[in-house]
Amino acid sequence: MAWDPQPGERVQFGAIQAFVVENLGYTIRIKSAGTPTFSMAVPTSALRPLGTQNGTAAQQPRALPPAIQPSEPDHGQGRAVLDALRFGLVPLAAAKGLTIGYDAFAAWAIKQLPDPSGVRLAAVSGPFGAGKSHAMALMRQMARERGALTAHVEIDGREVTLADPAAILRALWPTLDGPRIERAHSLLALHLGAKADRLRGAIAAGPVIDRVRDNHSLVRRLRDADALDHFADDLDAVMGSAHAPTASSVQQRIVKHFSQSHSIAKSDIVVRPMIGQKVEDRPTDFVAALVGYARLAEAAGWTGLLVTIDEFEIHGLSTPAAAQRAVKVLATLARLKTNQLGLLPAPLSVVFATIDDGGNEVASRLAKLIVGSGEEARWALPEIEADGRRELACRVSRLHAEVYGGSGVLDDATLRTAEAAVSGAGETIRPFLKRIVWDLDLRAFGSPP
Repeated sequence: MAWDPQPGERVQFGAIQAFVVENLGYTIRIKSAGTPTFSMAVPTSALRPLGTQNGTAAQQPRALPPAIQPSEPDHGQGRAVLDALRFGLVPLAAAKGLTIGYDAFAAWAIKQLPDPSGVRLAAVSGPFGAGKSHAMALMRQMARERGALTAHVEIDGREVTLADPAAILRALWPTLDGPRIERAHSLLALHLGAKADRLRGAIAAGPVIDRVRDNHSLVRRLRDADALDHFADDLDAVMGSAHAPTASSVQQRIVKHFSQSHSIAKSDIVVRPMIGQKVEDRPTDFVAALVGYARLAEAAGWTGLLVTIDEFEIHGLSTPAAAQRAVKVLATLARLKTNQLGLLPAPLSVVFATIDDGGNEVASRLAKLIVGSGEEARWALPEIEADGRRELACRVSRLHAEVYGGSGVLDDATLRTAEAAVSGAGETIRPFLKRIVWDLDLRAFGSPP
């Protein structure tokens, strides 16, 4: 009996595990396990059953046609790249081969990466569909390859916006990545890994409270008192600007813990939120947090910290007041770049991705900020025209043939179908490549009986 996938059933699609969302007959719509925002329709013949979400065993599938089996040798990396393209993801494993103008961009990007000489600010701009998110991912990959830590955030202008610095930090730190980084308690790990002789006293300094330094001192005292494990989760949450617990509640718990032993004096128990209560100080608190963690990263053996901020306020802000708060953060970054805040030099790079929108107040301020850093700090991505899309499609077709067999020659009908599918769309390159891979899969896998 032919296998008939049902909603909720777990399936394997290449290297990706997913759940069936809807059986469309000829195709099955799936969503990737753990990443609900990525969904796509695929041929039934491209799937392998793994069971249902509640653990019920699935029906035994029919034998897959030979065309779906990868050619020898098994190109594991190639399959991973194609799987990423199927879900519209950035295939970093093949970034150089699938990026038009890679060499020129890489030469510019390397100059923007963290450097001990001080803070760097840069921007990648371009129209919708030009590949800004892809370019930012490439920069993070380059930074990690050179020993830096990276973190990224995507702004929506509402829930995550520079008008609310704590929200930016809350979304930023869970993405912290790099060689040797510990995923669990990553900020706490930075504090523990930092060498005291490399911090040279203050961590951020400046006219406001050195929040990173105060938390760093407490972490060291708790470690020396063999009590850090009791408070690791709470401290990492506070340092990551989580909604709860509050810094004051964590401080009270620690004070109570040491009320009998007195191995740590009450006056030495200070837990700082990364963004304080004073609205006027929040932009500086935000910038000081980035500087502080960049310096901790350097003291722990990394080359610095790269922060990328994507979709920069392109959706607009909810109120004029919110726009003004975002502008003040950018103005504070400008003062940091010109050494007007009194913060210590840090190997920190902040890179924005934005569209060119002179009518947006916040985007206009960003443009002035980057111009102040020098014209070389801005990379303008052109929209990928038809010739560029054809070249990318041909490269994907050749990769598909290497993995699954076939001629690797892209026929005009496949290209026309992909172009028609994205005609008039605001974003073009990701849906275009998804459609190319879709048609190549149909050719290789065949349609279900």
